[in-house]
This record gives sequence, C-alpha cells and structure tokens, in this order.
Amino acid sequence: MIMTIRLVALASLLFVLSGIAQSEPAKNEYRDKAKDGTQSIETLIRQHLSLRNMDVGSRAPVLAKDYAIPIRNPFLKLPEATYQAFAKKGIDLKGMSKYKALYMAGELTGVYGVKVVNTKANVVLVIGTKSITHQTIFSRGPVVVLGKSNMMSGIYSKDLLWAINAIGSPMIGYPSVYTLSTGRNYSPYTNKEELQKIAALGQKKTTYTPSEFKEIKDILLHKSKEIFKKIVLRIEIPDLKEVNNTERNQYRCANYAKTAVEQHQINLDLKCGFKGLRWNKNKKGQENWCLTVLDILSDKENIAREEKLSGCFTKKTSSSNPSNQLKLPKECHNPDRKYTPVKSIYYDYKYNKEIAQLVQDGLIEYDYNKDGKKDFVFVEQSKKEVKIAVCMSSQSNYQRLKTNMNHRLDQSITDSQKYNINQDNDQLIIRIDRFAHNDGSSFRVTNFRYNTTKQAFEIIKSKTDVSTVSSGGLTSIMGLPDVPEIF
Repeated sequence: MIMTIRLVALASLLFVLSGIAQSEPAKNEYRDKAKDGTQSIETLIRQHLSLRNMDVGSRAPVLAKDYAIPIRNPFLKLPEATYQAFAKKGIDLKGMSKYKALYMAGELTGVYGVKVVNTKANVVLVIGTKSITHQTIFSRGPVVVLGKSNMMSGIYSKDLLWAINAIGSPMIGYPSVYTLSTGRNYSPYTNKEELQKIAALGQKKTTYTPSEFKEIKDILLHKSKEIFKKIVLRIEIPDLKEVNNTERNQYRCANYAKTAVEQHQINLDLKCGFKGLRWNKNKKGQENWCLTVLDILSDKENIAREEKLSGCFTKKTSSSNPSNQLKLPKECHNPDRKYTPVKSIYYDYKYNKEIAQLVQDGLIEYDYNKDGKKDFVFVEQSKKEVKIAVCMSSQSNYQRLKTNMNHRLDQSITDSQKYNINQDNDQLIIRIDRFAHNDGSSFRVTNFRYNTTKQAFEIIKSKTDVSTVSSGGLTSIMGLPDVPEIF
C-alpha cells in the first residue's frame, strides 16, 4: 500500500515536472533580449482580446485555436544544416519543433477579413501558401508564413517570425527571418500535406472553396529541401517605434484630439449641455488618452460624441422648436400648414450631415419693391422637405411668391444639393451646389434684382461650372443645378 502511494506520488511529480519543462519556451536570444518590444506586442494582444467582450462586431478578433486547424509542426524534419543555421543565431529551432502547430490559409480580405490572435506561446501559427489577409495577425508564439502569401495588414509576433517567400507590412517578430528563393515555392510541407489542410479548412467555410484548389495546386510546385540545406537567413530586428506604430498613432491621436475639442466647442456654441470626461477642451489630455487605446476605441468616442451632437442638432433645428421658428406675417406662412418658417436646418449633403442656415443669417429682410416695408426671403421646413420662400409686401398685407427651389432633408449621398442665399446691396444672390457620387460636382450662381416697374425679380447675371470624374478613359456626365425661379 505504501509502495503504491509512493509510486503514485512519484508519477504525479514527474507529470508536474514534465509539464514545467514543456511550458518553458525554447531558447530565442532575440526574444529574450527584447523585453520592451515583446511587452508592447503583449499589450496589443491584450487590447485586441478585450474587444471580444465589447460590441464591436467583426472588429473583434477570433482565436487561432478556434479558427485554425492542427498541422504537423513546420520545424520538424528539417535538415540539420537548417537547425545549425538558426542555432548560430541563438534560436533553438529543435526546441520549437516540440510545440503544437495550427494552420490557417485563404483569401481573408474584404468582408471575409478576420483578425486572428494566437494566445499560446508554445503554439506555432502557420499561414498557408498564397494566403492574403486584410487584417492584422497577432501571436504569442512563433509564426511561419509560407510562399506567395501577402500579409497586407502585417503580423505581430512575440517570438520568431519566419517568412518563406512571403511579404507583408509590418512583419514584426523577434526576430523576423526571411528566406527568399526564385522559381519554386519551397516549404517545410509536402503538396499533399498542405492540400489536405486546405480542404479541411474549406469544409469549415473559413478559406478556399474546392473550385479554387486547382490554382493552389499550380502554386504548390515540387518542393525541394535543397534551400534548407544551404539556408541563408536574413534577420531583422524591429525598431520599437515600428512595433508601437509610434508615428501613425501620434498622427491618429492628434487628429482624434482635434476632433474631440472641436466637437466640444460645438457643444458649447449650441448650448447642447453635454458634460463629463468625454466633453472638454483639454487637447493634450485627449491625445494622451488616445495613445493608450486601440483606434477602434478612440473611434467609438468620436462617434459617441457625434451621435449626441446629432441629437442636439435635430432638436435645435426642429420646426417645433420655438427658438428656431421665424416670426413672420401670417400671409407669409405656407397655406400647407405642415411647413414652418425656420432659421436653420439639419440635412444631408455629400457624405455628411450638417447644420446650416441656407439663407443669410436665417432670414433676409429687404425692401425690394421700395414701398417702405420689409420683404422676406426665408426657409420653410416640413418633416421631410425644405423650400426657399419669398414673401413681398402688398399694400396693407403680404403676398407669397412662388419658387422652384426645394429639396428633401434626407437626400441620397449619391445625388445631393444645397443652397446658399445672400443679399448684396440690391441683388439677391442664389448659389446652388450639386454633388453626384462618381460623377462629380457642379454649381450655379444666379444674381437677381427686383424690377419695381415690372414688379418681378429679373436675372441680371449667372455663372456655372462643372467638375467631372474620369476613370478608365471615360469621363462622367455631370448635370448643372436647375435655374432658380421666383415668380
């Protein structure tokens, strides 16, 4: 009985010790000396993993263990010369050959793009032949990228990153090792091995479909290991600024802080009344905070402020808001009571939604017919439409004139226009800008003067211009805004 207990205890001890031995990372002098760099990548990994607990949709990463599939460790069965070449550089490739390995591949671009994080330091992440990624890959363990692959948003590895006939930007590893060859696509795997894994991934609907196999087979040419027998390693150590993306982040956060302060100023100008940490003029403080978080979080802050301001704009420019309503003679009001004279509107133009006074100072008051009474040019608004109105004094009352100037508040981003109406001495100047997606832009400026003899507005000057878009040898057709009429 005592012997049995001792044997069980010994077995348990050996199991624990073996676990400790397996958890020890293989020797890598580059990784071990680059504490600042690997810590920066660890921070990035944790920041991205935290997104999995937030409502950020496809911008949250997936875990390599869930997305990729097991494959033979790529560091197994390599020529002794390869192990020795790495060992001379302080990298124990044989030790890394004891790690588990996961394989992913495919054209992971556009809506199929996915951000992948390998959370295990003792797992090698293998990126298969001819893979293309639009999102960044992060790994605590080594990464091997096979031929003809393009990591368009880069890779960040806390350990060895070995790119075999592959490219990407940035390619961050400790170290980053490049093996280049011409002609053949060298790989530690046979054609059969990789094609089997591609097929398995296809069944998971994460990468290539069976119809794409032929193209991959053409790329997976005969694999010779001669290159590994005479291997020449090009080793790069990333600069800490590159790891931290310092220049880009400083630019990003300077813009973030500028926008944040501008949004707060609008909040103050319009007396929206928003308060709290999100709303302040501390530009440096906003920038410093931004430098500690991912761009998705700083973006969310700007969007949150924008949404709050949008709600404020809608309320401020509402036709039911007394402070936005114009006080005019009752005869100047639209007989269709769904329209209300207003100072400002909030509407779509081009790709933005903006608050604007289409008429100078919200209301033009000018004695056009020289009868000693003010005449009015103003905007009237319903829930969905805006009209430019003109109201003239007539003996003891007022009379509305008809115009052809109107547009919807919810204009399409593909075709929208805006008005800018001003009074300059005795001239009423109406500018209409028009924008059409993929076609260009145009404008028309029309100068009116009121003829007291004819009792009508007359056009005395007009100017137009068109900017078109050219693509593939073809030039778009861009129309002009309609001629404004007052009758």
